[in-house]
Amino acid sequence: MFTGKLILGCIILSVPVAVATHASACSCIAITDPLQHYENANMVFVGTVVRGNSHGASLEGPMKPGAFPFRTFEFTVSNVLKGAARSPVTIKTGLGGGDCGYNFTVGTEYLVYAHGSGTDLNVSICGGTKEFEPNGREDVRIIESKRK
Repeated sequence: MFTGKLILGCIILSVPVAVATHASACSCIAITDPLQHYENANMVFVGTVVRGNSHGASLEGPMKPGAFPFRTFEFTVSNVLKGAARSPVTIKTGLGGGDCGYNFTVGTEYLVYAHGSGTDLNVSICGGTKEFEPNGREDVRIIESKRK
């Protein structure tokens, strides 16, 4: 009898942990059309990452309530397709994994679909951003052919 209650108690206590783990996962609506990503974004450009920085609790002490760790990446811009991007442009993204952050690599060229305005621009893995070669180049070709 005691063993049954112990097992039941363990099951009941493990449910919130399982739910919380699932709730923090990144999930995206599957959009593959570059024109849809273009329409959804506030700024679209081709640029190369020149610098990246991390911000958050692990580097700067305790987090403020409601704050989340994030990374910023600075880009030199070579082609603007939408918006008023002027080099350098700084983009904010999550750390990756469950927060949908994009894993940029310094020195790599990207087609960036950014959301936000002014100096508060952000990117996630859900927004269509990709390395320029080979897939981003094709997106630019499609976007430019529709803009003419």
